[in-house]
Amino acid sequence: PPPVRSAEYPYGFPRLESNLKRSCDLGTTLFRACVTILLAVAVAGGAIFIEHPADPGGFYPSIWRTEEMDKLRAIPGFVVVLMHQCMFGAPTVKPTMIGTNTPDAGSVLGFLCNHPKGSHERLEGFDADGRFRTSKAQAYPSQMCEALAMLLIAGVAAMYSKPGRRILAPPMAEKWVSLSR
Repeated sequence: PPPVRSAEYPYGFPRLESNLKRSCDLGTTLFRACVTILLAVAVAGGAIFIEHPADPGGFYPSIWRTEEMDKLRAIPGFVVVLMHQCMFGAPTVKPTMIGTNTPDAGSVLGFLCNHPKGSHERLEGFDADGRFRTSKAQAYPSQMCEALAMLLIAGVAAMYSKPGRRILAPPMAEKWVSLSR
């Protein structure tokens, strides 16, 4: 699809065609819902994460330059960490930003590429089977998943161990109760 957002119009260009507008509006609604949930979890004392490609700057849109992200940045202890996924086993550099309120996020995730120039795969065009080469970069590398899981566990443990601090969870809806067993 053609571009539907820019730095000036992060929620979508004015006068988009109806199908593009619906798709753009859905993405904006989902992003805003995600931030609303993250804010609620953080206020309740929980650990939160949000991941998105690194801010490319300039004309390009980025969630990192929205009012919603400003609300998350206002949470005490919230940081945004730049990382390169190649440092966790990805085939390309893939600059990524993680926003979190967990302690030590920078020391666990903040690794930037130190590989020799030309050592990464180029994910342009199609492979021999006709698939987009970019599909290799869709899933998180397992080492990154492990780092995120360890950081989340440490973050929850640190938050829960504070004297007098209890992380409260709302009651589970009946339709999910059987799944939790």
